[in-house]
Amino acid sequence: MRDKGEFDIARSIRVLEEEKVALLSHVANAFGAMQGGKREEAEALPEELASLILTAYRLAARTGTSPIDLHHKMTEKLDILLRSQDQDAEESLGALLQAFSSRAVQ
Repeated sequence: MRDKGEFDIARSIRVLEEEKVALLSHVANAFGAMQGGKREEAEALPEELASLILTAYRLAARTGTSPIDLHHKMTEKLDILLRSQDQDAEESLGALLQAFSSRAVQ
């Protein structure tokens, strides 16, 4: 029997592997939704992208990265990307950066 504070390495590895499989599954499903051309598949794209982002946050949390740190990194990367894009991409990226900057992560 294990002590309450003892670290279960096998369980931790299994959980990380499950998160990685989920991440890859959402990527594959998102690509399928983009290539399928069917209305149902196109409607599934936002769902898969949202699940992909959520799974990335869960994987980060499992590996010791706080949601706040991940949020700040996303904001930094969006800002850099915004500065390197052309005018057309600037509007959508600017809106995304504004959404990330205005949301308080707790």
